[in-house]
Amino acid sequence: MTRHFAMRACSICGKEYRPTGNDQKYCADCGPAVHKAKTSEWNKTNHKTNLEYQAEYRKANREKVRIAIAKWRKENSERAKATDGKWAKENPEKATAGHAKWNKVNPEKKAVKRNKRRAAKYGNTPISEMLTSTEWLAILAEAGGHCAYCDKEAKLTLDHVIPLSKGGKHSKDNVVPACEHCNKSKGNKTLEAWNTSQRAQLEAAQ
Repeated sequence: MTRHFAMRACSICGKEYRPTGNDQKYCADCGPAVHKAKTSEWNKTNHKTNLEYQAEYRKANREKVRIAIAKWRKENSERAKATDGKWAKENPEKATAGHAKWNKVNPEKKAVKRNKRRAAKYGNTPISEMLTSTEWLAILAEAGGHCAYCDKEAKLTLDHVIPLSKGGKHSKDNVVPACEHCNKSKGNKTLEAWNTSQRAQLEAAQ
């Protein structure tokens, strides 16, 4: 059974409204603003307590917080970029250290990210076809540590079969894991041009 309360005058704007509870002092227009102001004041007065509570919550709910942050960043990509840029500008040393740590821990993802920037410069690859970190990690797993060109077991790097500078795409169908020697030797040559160059070198050495 719905309980009806007598009409009241808002203590902020004076407008009459029908409350939904005995403790409601403000109309629907003024209530949210008052609540926001009180919350802000409480946070200022209890700043240390609030930070401690947030830290404890994040520690106890790491996965939930991670998912919530990822969702927010996806839905607010421009704001997230602006916030990251502002923080990096205000904390250059921490930002540099953070980037260095991430690059060290994620060398494969770093390679994909670096080449994605190069691909964007050439404009050869539609966004929908851009190589993802997940796809590159799957390609590396399939290679089993062996170079796609010489088949030797070595530290593998990302190589575009058709170079970006020659119109190649930064997509899963145009990348292979290559050892550093083969990658540097091939450079920005096509496979045909590289093979011709390799044969010429062998003939010259004989």
